[in-house]
Amino acid sequence: MTDCTIRRRSLCFIRRADQLFKDPQILKRILLALGAMMTGIAPVLAQTVNVANQSQFDAAVQAAITTGQPNTINVTASTLITADTGLVLPGQASPLNLNFVGSAPSFGVGSDSTGSLTIGAGTNITFTPTSSAALFRVGYGPGSSGSVTMTGGTITGNQSASTYLSFSMGRNFGTGTFNQSGGTFSLDGGAFQVGVASGQGTYNLSGTGVVNMGALGTIYLGDAAGGIGILNVSGSASFSSGIQAYVGNGAGSQGTITQNGPGSQVILNGRNYFGTNVDDPSSPGGTGTYNLVSGRLEITNAAFAAFGNVAGASGILNQSGGILTTDGTGLVYIGQSGAGQYNMSGGTATFSSGLSVAQNPGSTGVINQTGGVLTLSGGQIQFGAGASIYNLNGGVLQIGGTNPIATVGGTYQFNLGGGTIQVIESALVTSVNATLMSGTVSAIDTNGLGATWSGVLSGDGGLAKIGAGTLSLTAANTYT
Repeated sequence: MTDCTIRRRSLCFIRRADQLFKDPQILKRILLALGAMMTGIAPVLAQTVNVANQSQFDAAVQAAITTGQPNTINVTASTLITADTGLVLPGQASPLNLNFVGSAPSFGVGSDSTGSLTIGAGTNITFTPTSSAALFRVGYGPGSSGSVTMTGGTITGNQSASTYLSFSMGRNFGTGTFNQSGGTFSLDGGAFQVGVASGQGTYNLSGTGVVNMGALGTIYLGDAAGGIGILNVSGSASFSSGIQAYVGNGAGSQGTITQNGPGSQVILNGRNYFGTNVDDPSSPGGTGTYNLVSGRLEITNAAFAAFGNVAGASGILNQSGGILTTDGTGLVYIGQSGAGQYNMSGGTATFSSGLSVAQNPGSTGVINQTGGVLTLSGGQIQFGAGASIYNLNGGVLQIGGTNPIATVGGTYQFNLGGGTIQVIESALVTSVNATLMSGTVSAIDTNGLGATWSGVLSGDGGLAKIGAGTLSLTAANTYT
């Protein structure tokens, strides 16, 4: 039996109440509860708070996710704020607005440490720097590891003439992973940097996730020596580049984009380099690869994509399915000043402004087509001043008009090893030389339009003429 005997319960209650009311925090809670009971209105806490350091940030976020208030947190700290405690947002606060403001606000998930962050629907993270770049770092620094899972919500970088958001993941020997299956990440005018300076970064964009670089955004995927950057786009996700993209930038770097989602869309605006060295074009570049398995890849307006941009760099385009289109004056280079390769085994590709192979002296460009349909709807397939090879071993090459395949002073091989050339739009007139590869039968489908071939046909492979219309072979051919 305690001191509170049956006969002394009233006295004991009075003593305990006296002790409770001496605690100001407990007294405050009691008064708030009494007020709520009397008015029928729940107590209201602050909806917006301003925080200036890590401890204030941690306290405000913890209050938001557990109690629902505050739901707007303005971060004005001048030092790095980290989320290294496995935060899951928004918790009870929906919406939860995290606004990073000030001269150069910075936010880290595994920045010189290990951290994770989950962003769900109702979470809005905004960066608005006032004088220089805002920083969002994931897996930054030697031995660091950071991961972000985004299923909804928004991340927005607001930019001006002198400010922008710099997103860096897997940088300076760090490792970062970003899994986005929903929501929108907008970096209008910002920098999207994945796998930089001996770091490794992987960005998985799936579901209905959206990444939008805006008109002036820049992409660095696999940047500087040892940088390995990977972007995977699947499901019905959408990725839109900005003014420029560098995939495999700098000697020893590797950048890879893989698109494999029937409803996915990737839009390349501006200048896009796969295998380059933007900081020192006279030095060897890295390796940049695009794998198109399914979905739609668009190279728009005045944009271009250069695979093998500088000497010592390698750019590879692998297409096993999906749809590739160019519009406006968009142009694709397979080997600009470096080594370029286009391997097509399926899908469709339409080039409205032409396709350049081995453009400059010293470059190499190889097209290996074993399937799919490649359509030249405008411009030319141009074998440039370097060393060009087109192996048409399967699939269909659709061309028409006068001189759709042109040569510009370099060496070239046009090898017919089992594929089909189909005439489209108007009668084909070409002077390109071609080799019929041994043990194969290739076809020319005149498609009711006709074709005149004045280039030399050599080799000991077979050639079949199909379709309505006339095929005229006018050169001193040497094929047997």
